[in-house]
Amino acid sequence: MGPGMERDLAESRAHLAEISAANAALRRANADLEASRAALAESEARLRLALDAARMATWDWDFVGDTTWGSVGREELYGRPPGSLRSRMEVLAAVHPDDRAMAAETIRRAMARSPGEDEFDAVEFRVVHPDGSVRWLRSQGRVTARDPATGRAVHAAGVTFDVTVRRTAETAAARALAELRAVYDTVPVGLALLDRGGKLLNLNARLAAMLGVPQAPPCGRSLEEVLPSSALAGVRAGHRRVVETGVAATGIELECAPDDAGAPRHWVASLQPVLPHPAEAGTGDSGGVPAVSLMLEDVTERRRSEARRDLLAREVDHRARNALAVVQAVLRLTRADTVPAFARAVEGRVAAIARAQAMLADRTRSGTPLGALAEDTLAAFAQGGPAGRVRFGGPEVTLAAAAVQPVSMALHELATNALKHGALSAAEGRVALDWALDRPAGVLRLRWAETGGPALRGRPERCGFGSRVLEGTIRDQLGGRVERDWRAVGLVCDIAMPAARAVAP
Repeated sequence: MGPGMERDLAESRAHLAEISAANAALRRANADLEASRAALAESEARLRLALDAARMATWDWDFVGDTTWGSVGREELYGRPPGSLRSRMEVLAAVHPDDRAMAAETIRRAMARSPGEDEFDAVEFRVVHPDGSVRWLRSQGRVTARDPATGRAVHAAGVTFDVTVRRTAETAAARALAELRAVYDTVPVGLALLDRGGKLLNLNARLAAMLGVPQAPPCGRSLEEVLPSSALAGVRAGHRRVVETGVAATGIELECAPDDAGAPRHWVASLQPVLPHPAEAGTGDSGGVPAVSLMLEDVTERRRSEARRDLLAREVDHRARNALAVVQAVLRLTRADTVPAFARAVEGRVAAIARAQAMLADRTRSGTPLGALAEDTLAAFAQGGPAGRVRFGGPEVTLAAAAVQPVSMALHELATNALKHGALSAAEGRVALDWALDRPAGVLRLRWAETGGPALRGRPERCGFGSRVLEGTIRDQLGGRVERDWRAVGLVCDIAMPAARAVAP
């Protein structure tokens, strides 16, 4: 073989080696490409699984051509068939009618984004699926391309995902919170939440009304700013005890400023520790009681009712003894020529006493004319009938239901006293009962004036139970006042009561 052939053979072998190397490189490139394709397919499959699991889809939007497209399952989120949401108007048509204007405004703002403001406003809206179910979707994205010459947005991309579960939970939580707030605001006791320092975190409508402060915003106001001074010390002491010991402070009796009628109001305070949730314990806080709940109950009417009940219980005993005294006086003062006549007179007067007692026990609901009430109450005490020994004078006035019993009790006590010690204990004694309604002043006035009885020597040394009943019924039950003048010719008693509580509308 000559030198030329050897050289050609060597060049051929080198060329074949290059071709072989190129083929090997091509095979490796093809293998790498197949691996990349497999990895891409696997990645896309994983993305698809992730999007499906999250009920999420990606989207792209070409502003210029008004064309939209996205990942598989995008239309399914809207309850629409694949390929049906290809433009902005088709997407808007799939939105619930009540949310469509909001969604359209969000798209308009997105298209008008200036350079440097690429992030869209996230928007949540409803869609109706073919089965009639309503789903909530959330869509958000950003501008991804702009016209180099004008800077106008020309392309955007983002994601849309189903947030129905969250919105349903939020709606249920809001409904539960509203129901809880309604209960919180309508319970007949005042409620508040205080921090460790005694600052108000919130309060309900009842407590705001009791304290005469706005219900919101309460945050930052201290107990000193909202509580009456007469109640502050008791509540402060209870709050301090709860914070320091973690033990509730209940049944704190408070006497507050008087009401419009001048009678004091009574509250009962209870304070309870609000302990941290177990999941929040040991998270680095200082421990102890983080907050205190306060309950204030207005027990004024209950206290007054209890006082009236106690007074009535004592009055029952007192009236029973007085009834016996009245019967004794009737027997002593009754005059008759024969035993049958005496018996008839006594029977009639005892029957009148019984009628008065029954009338006093009757809690009339619709009100009673003052004149009729006085005549019925005093009939048993007037020898010879009301016209003979008791004179009435005054305009037509109808007593309010709540005033019937107190006024009748007051008149009964005055008449009993007159029968035992005053004008009605003597044959010549007389009583004048006059009343007047002072509308400008809003006051109903009564005057009881005795004459012809035993001469009086001034104010008695001892105030009997009947006097306390008189004061209690007029002052405590009706917010009125009683003034007595023990004149030598007989007792004069002036009674004044607020017309708003004593007179029927």
